[in-house]
Amino acid sequence: MNLEEASALAEEWMDEVRGMLRSSFRANLEVHTKSDASPVTEADLQVEKFLRERILEHYPEHGFRGEETLAVEGSTDWEWIVDPIDGTRSFASGRPLFTTLLALVEDGAPRLGVIEAPMTGERWVAHSDEVCLFNASAVAVRPPRSLAEAVVIVSRPGSWVGVHAEFLSRLQTECRWLFFENDAYGYGQLARGDVDLVVERELKMVDIAAVAPVVQAAGGVIETWKGNSVELKGEENLNAVSVMAGSCPELLDEVRALGLATE
Repeated sequence: MNLEEASALAEEWMDEVRGMLRSSFRANLEVHTKSDASPVTEADLQVEKFLRERILEHYPEHGFRGEETLAVEGSTDWEWIVDPIDGTRSFASGRPLFTTLLALVEDGAPRLGVIEAPMTGERWVAHSDEVCLFNASAVAVRPPRSLAEAVVIVSRPGSWVGVHAEFLSRLQTECRWLFFENDAYGYGQLARGDVDLVVERELKMVDIAAVAPVVQAAGGVIETWKGNSVELKGEENLNAVSVMAGSCPELLDEVRALGLATE
């Protein structure tokens, strides 16, 4: 599999996606509620349809999994993962920090990741552990620092209940600054060196696959709360996976020392 070629194609597709979403943004699209209570718009469906068609045109032997449509089983170990709009609530509310996520995984392990932020004109691309490109220039995570100095992004307030809410309170006390819910854009900020740590609960496969290569190629670390690598198979498989990503392993250790509940 030629990842350089796949990466170049992915960027061409994302150029098209950028135009599609810019033209749909703040266009008063109707918002529907899916069976899992999450929102979806016509723009979500159009972007996923476009990417699905392009991917299967160029790689008919590959699998495809998206947020909005039925999966296509491939004849190889390679599979594309798409979230057409990560942050549909933001998109539908006229907030510009939503993204489109595209990943290519091999036997469950992410190998290529693209984070496209259409409204800000920002794009992160990584297809190796060596370099993460932000708008075609190499970027890296911040130098290591302690939790007391760290800027942290966490998932939306409603996802922190019970013992998790207690942990969040401790985390907010111990870190420098804490912000809520930037969706996948927060992982791009981590890779660019803007923030130090992202901690999120109960993500789906489509939320994780693209951001993992980006974080790792920028020199960061991304793991499940249980300390496992991010792979889209096994017991921590498709849905409700909680992850942490940081600039260094020591920072993740400090977070776990606060009493992070892994169940």
